[in-house]
Amino acid sequence: MMMLLKKPSYSWWFDSHNSPRRSSWLMSTLSDLDEKTKVMLKLIEQDADSFAQRAEMYYKKRPELVTMVEDFYRAHRSLAEQYDQLKLESEQEEEITKEEVSNKIDVSEFVKLGKDLEILKEKNKVMKAELMDKDEEKREVIRQLSMALEILKEENICLKKCIKDSTKKKGLFEFNAKWKKSIFSGKLFGGNSKFQPIVAL
Repeated sequence: MMMLLKKPSYSWWFDSHNSPRRSSWLMSTLSDLDEKTKVMLKLIEQDADSFAQRAEMYYKKRPELVTMVEDFYRAHRSLAEQYDQLKLESEQEEEITKEEVSNKIDVSEFVKLGKDLEILKEKNKVMKAELMDKDEEKREVIRQLSMALEILKEENICLKKCIKDSTKKKGLFEFNAKWKKSIFSGKLFGGNSKFQPIVAL
């Protein structure tokens, strides 16, 4: 007579899959995995009274166990491949998102720099215009000062000439005055003499 041993507890087996975050495909896959696990454990836990019975059970259940192991292998490999694919896609999407965010930041920064550059150009243009106005004012002042200097030079030359001419005229005037005085004195005191010594006063 076949005897069933007390069902052991398996701490590694999580038979509860109720989670709102899991997809329907994953829930179905895990449920199928649970059923196959239960069947395999049931086959392994069965016992018999004699060695012959155990051998018979082994040979009868061996193909079923092999099939279950193959199913487990395929399911595990499929899950691993799908996980790797999803992980790769997630990493690629994350990288694309980072690049898009970086590009948006770069574009925004570029636009800001462009605006700042235009502002600086406008300020530079205004400053150049102001500088040109100031330079023109300085040039006008220099022209006026140069004209004033030329006028002063001409006036100075004229004054020197006038002073020189007036000095000559003054000397001639004094000579004429003395000469006339000498003639007058000679006529008055010396008679008919035409030439009289000039006496300086």
